[in-house]
Amino acid sequence: MSSVLLVLISGCSSENSSSKSKSQAQSGDPAASTPEPLNSTPTKLKLTVVSPESLRVKQGDLIVKGQILVDRTAARQTIMARRQKVQQEVALLTATEQIPTAPTNTTAAEAQVQQARERVRLADAAMQDYLAKSPYTDLARQTLPLPSEEKQLAQLQFAKTSAQAQLEQAIAQRKSLQSSQQARQQGQAVASSKKNQLLNELKTIEAQLQAFQDILSPHDAIVQKVDWQKKGKNGTTVELALAVHSLADPVPSLPNGTNNPLLSVPSPAPGQPFPSLPAPLAPAPQPAAPGQVPTAAQQP
Repeated sequence: MSSVLLVLISGCSSENSSSKSKSQAQSGDPAASTPEPLNSTPTKLKLTVVSPESLRVKQGDLIVKGQILVDRTAARQTIMARRQKVQQEVALLTATEQIPTAPTNTTAAEAQVQQARERVRLADAAMQDYLAKSPYTDLARQTLPLPSEEKQLAQLQFAKTSAQAQLEQAIAQRKSLQSSQQARQQGQAVASSKKNQLLNELKTIEAQLQAFQDILSPHDAIVQKVDWQKKGKNGTTVELALAVHSLADPVPSLPNGTNNPLLSVPSPAPGQPFPSLPAPLAPAPQPAAPGQVPTAAQQP
């Protein structure tokens, strides 16, 4: 009987202890609900932010490893917009380079100039030859009516003037072709230089995108202090004072509910035998019916 009472008292005591633990957890007792940090180590992180809004933590925050400390999404979007514009300019320059252009035949233009010069030379030579062979002097041509002589000289002068006009036209055409070719070459050189500059800028933009990734926490820690410092051309410097820590490992639960004190059998004290349960009580004797001889168990 005493052993039964011992088990019941042990169970009640365990229930009271469990109820007390639950009430402490529900009442918000920090000792019961918050694990204490182990081996807290102070450390500081110096960060650069474009704006105060990009800092995602504040003093007193509990942060975990890999959590975003500085969100640089806005800065990346600005850089990505510039990258898209540069890529469009590069595509336009590339398409312009691929447009076929009419070949500039400066050789033919030069040949035409030489031919025109020859015609001028021949016309002038014909004029000089006719004057040398003419029986009339310059004074006679000026004072005497010489219609045949005048007609011949007019034809020779017209041939010379036409040849000179053709020469000037050929020279102008050659100059125009040369200017066009020179302008095209200069344009191609400028476009090529511009394209190379844009490609180098794209490399710089890609490096900036890599540099402007979100800054993540390297530790599990508590933010003890946020210290805003000087502002530079790249942003504002802020220093975070962290208490780096690791949480205590939770106690694993035992299988089949064996960690429940209400379901466990109390162990005997060292050196004592395990208590045995008392034997069941015998049923009370029933009185004999009237006129019936009582049995040995019914006798007093």
